[in-house]
Amino acid sequence: MVMKNTTCRRRRFCFGLAGLLLVGGLTSCTGFAGAWRKAAETEVRRKDALSGRWVGEWESRRNSHQGSLRCVVTPSSGQAAGEPGDYEFHFHATWAGFLSGSWKITCPVDRKDGEWQFGGSHDLGWGVGVYQFDGQVISGRFRADYNGKGDQGWFELSRP
Repeated sequence: MVMKNTTCRRRRFCFGLAGLLLVGGLTSCTGFAGAWRKAAETEVRRKDALSGRWVGEWESRRNSHQGSLRCVVTPSSGQAAGEPGDYEFHFHATWAGFLSGSWKITCPVDRKDGEWQFGGSHDLGWGVGVYQFDGQVISGRFRADYNGKGDQGWFELSRP
């Protein structure tokens, strides 16, 4: 009898956890999917442009974990596209083959000698902590390094 209750509790816990991950994954994906579609409809393809869709990968230098990464970059409200200022970076990453999440970072962007330079930080929540990144876009190649609690690595993206 005790064995049956323990098994039922484990089963309920596993189904509950799976449901929570599924709902959390769908919720975080919905906002990004809409931003991705909207950017596809309005983007202008220019090598020197920062705004728009980017697709690529990330990799941890610490443990070699990796995954796909997409990003939609948009000027912040009131900011003219193609000009230095604040931009919103909306990321969507996958890891471990089945987990994914999205987050937004607004950070200052500067342009020097044809190169976009940017950096920012974001608290990814419990157990993950604050991550910082610094990067640049040169000739249509988006490259950045990240550093955070217990991990550091890089991501590289290009136009889809």
